[in-house]
Amino acid sequence: MPNESHGETGFVNQTSGDIRALNTVRGLAALMIALLHGPAAFGVAELVPHANLGVDLFFVLSGFVIAYAYGPRLDGGMGFPRFAQLRLARLYPLIVLATLVGFALWAARAVMHHAVPGLDALLALPLNLILCPAASDASPDGLAFPFLLQAWSITWEVLMYLSFFVWRRYVRRGAWMVSVVGAIVLWTLAATHGRLDGGWTTQTFLIGGARAVFGFWTGVAIGRLRRPQGGVSLGPLADRFLMAAAAIAAGLMLVYVALISATLWWADALGVTLGVPLVLAALVLRPQTWLETWLGDRLGEASYSLYMLHLLTLDLLASLLRHIPPLAPAAHMAIGFGWLACVVTISWCVWRWVETPLRVYFSRPITGHPGGGRGLA
Repeated sequence: MPNESHGETGFVNQTSGDIRALNTVRGLAALMIALLHGPAAFGVAELVPHANLGVDLFFVLSGFVIAYAYGPRLDGGMGFPRFAQLRLARLYPLIVLATLVGFALWAARAVMHHAVPGLDALLALPLNLILCPAASDASPDGLAFPFLLQAWSITWEVLMYLSFFVWRRYVRRGAWMVSVVGAIVLWTLAATHGRLDGGWTTQTFLIGGARAVFGFWTGVAIGRLRRPQGGVSLGPLADRFLMAAAAIAAGLMLVYVALISATLWWADALGVTLGVPLVLAALVLRPQTWLETWLGDRLGEASYSLYMLHLLTLDLLASLLRHIPPLAPAAHMAIGFGWLACVVTISWCVWRWVETPLRVYFSRPITGHPGGGRGLA
């Protein structure tokens, strides 16, 4: 049975003996998202214009790893209070800290520009701290989480955890059906909206929910194909087909993510509903030892902090760049790579000395009431 402090979400490092390759993939996905938001640091217009697919990879990873880490424990009698405590202990402390830092930066800018924030902007802080989206008027861009843009995905993850608990306890079948229906909904949304990069604004928040539902339950469904003892989970022919299809999907997604500026609705839909699931299936249904590296492990450990903190560091860097003369392209690129190295290092340090101690502290069994901690185990 997995340890309570490891292997719990799409952002958590795997324990020794688990699917170690997921560390590398999770870390690379977090890097992609950081680069998606980081062109200004490099002095360019765009770097990886469609790296938002990394968020969808996180959703699928989360569904698989939650089912893998918690399914047996829920079957063994773990109650909802303990389940909810462990999940919130993993995600919530860093969200609170990062949101407060983001609010402080926002307030400092408001003071410097003598701006008077509206009521919706002020109400955004308490709403965001309880993982609720802000009103559309809270920020000029209509952000659901104005002080920590990417926190929208964590709201949907938490809702998926609740749905998983109910499903595992009372249903235990139909994950593939949810995945298929979710894929149909996503294709419809992509065709009608022209893209699937939604969720981060209040107006598109429900699109983010559709991405979360499809990704999470696809991850759960893929996990049901995996042999408990590991090794190759498919027959020889199916295994070869999956590996070839996943390699093709990964190559095509890389081209779309990094080299194509235009948003193609059908490419968004194909990447989310076919490409990402194929890649994850290849990772979890057959050992991928070539991805099991020391550096990949470190990136996986830093991935959640990197996902949460990179925009805050970009905000500070952008403020600094506005106060210095224009830079030559080579100097800008050097600053960009320096920023990337720094934010990865800072994120790992936050994982090691902030995120992990807080998770351990808030994961302690609750006592001091009738039944002590046993009622929550």
